[in-house]
Amino acid sequence: MFIAYSISTIGLYLFFHNYLHFSLTKKMKASLIFVFFNAVLIVVCIQTIFRFSFPDVGFFYAFFILMHLVMAWIAIYLIETFRENERLQLEVQKAEKLHVVGQMAASVAHEIRNPMTVVLGFIQLLHKDPDTTEKHKKHFKIMEIEMERAESIIKDYLSLAKPQSETLEKIDVAEQLDTIKQTLSHYSALNGVTMKYETHLNEDFHVYGSKEKLQQVLVNIIKNAIEVSHKGDSVYVKLLKENGMITISIKDNGPGMTSEQLAKLGTPFYSTKDKGTGLGLSVCYSIIYSMNGTIDVQSHVNKGSTFKIRLPIINEKVI
Repeated sequence: MFIAYSISTIGLYLFFHNYLHFSLTKKMKASLIFVFFNAVLIVVCIQTIFRFSFPDVGFFYAFFILMHLVMAWIAIYLIETFRENERLQLEVQKAEKLHVVGQMAASVAHEIRNPMTVVLGFIQLLHKDPDTTEKHKKHFKIMEIEMERAESIIKDYLSLAKPQSETLEKIDVAEQLDTIKQTLSHYSALNGVTMKYETHLNEDFHVYGSKEKLQQVLVNIIKNAIEVSHKGDSVYVKLLKENGMITISIKDNGPGMTSEQLAKLGTPFYSTKDKGTGLGLSVCYSIIYSMNGTIDVQSHVNKGSTFKIRLPIINEKVI
C-alpha cells in the first residue's frame, strides 16, 4: 500500500513541479499537505465503514498517516536529488564548452583582428575615394558592414575569454535597470513593443560585480525579448527578492522555444536567430556565473519565454 501510495505521490509532485509556478518549498508543502489530508480521509472512511474501537486502532491510524508523510517526503527528496544532479551535469557541460571556446578566443581573436583592421581601413578609404563609382560604393558599404559585424563577433569572443576582467564594485541593480529603461525606450518604440518595468528604487538591491558587464547582460537579454515580440506586444521586466537572491525577470510573448532549444540555450554558436552566432548569450551566461549567479529560462511554444537572472544579495559586511 505504501509503495502504491508513493507512486501516486510522485505523480502528484511531478504535476505540481511542471504545471504550478511555485517555489520548491511551496511545491513540497502543497504535496505533503495533500498527502496528509488524503491519508486522514482514508482513515475516516475505514473508521466509518468498519467502526473499529478507536483506542485499539488509534496508534495504527497515527502510524498510517505518519508513514504516508514519510514515504511522500522520501519520494520528493529523491525526485529533487535526481533533478539537481541532472541540472549540475548540464551546468558542468556548459562550463566546459565555455572554457574551451574561451581558450580558443584568447589565442586566435587578436591574430584575426589585426588583418581585419587593415582591410576595414582600406575599404573605408576606397568608399570615400571620389573616383569610386556609386555602384562600387554600395558594394564597399556592404563589405564595411560585414567587417564591422565580424569585429563585433570577435569582441564577443574576447568577452568570453575574459568575462570578468573589469573592476568589481557594489552595483545597485534597480538603478541599472532604470538606466537601461531609458536607453532601450527608443529601440522598443521602433519595434512597436511596450516595455513594462516593475522595480523598487527605494529598496536595497545591491550585488557585487562589474557594472558594465551586468549592463551588457541586461541589454542583450531585453533586446532579444523586444526582437522576438510582435508589434503591440509587451515585454515585462521585474525586479524582486527571492530566497536570499535578487531576481531579474524578463518576460516576452514571443514564439517561445521547445525543450530541445532550451537545452542548447547558452551554448556557443547555437542561436534561435537566423543571423545569430549564439556568442552573445554565451557571454551573458559566463558573466552571470562569474558573479556567482544563475540564468534560468522557462519557455513554451507560442506562449513566450521568461529569463530569470538570479544574483546573490551583497553582504554589506564585506564591503
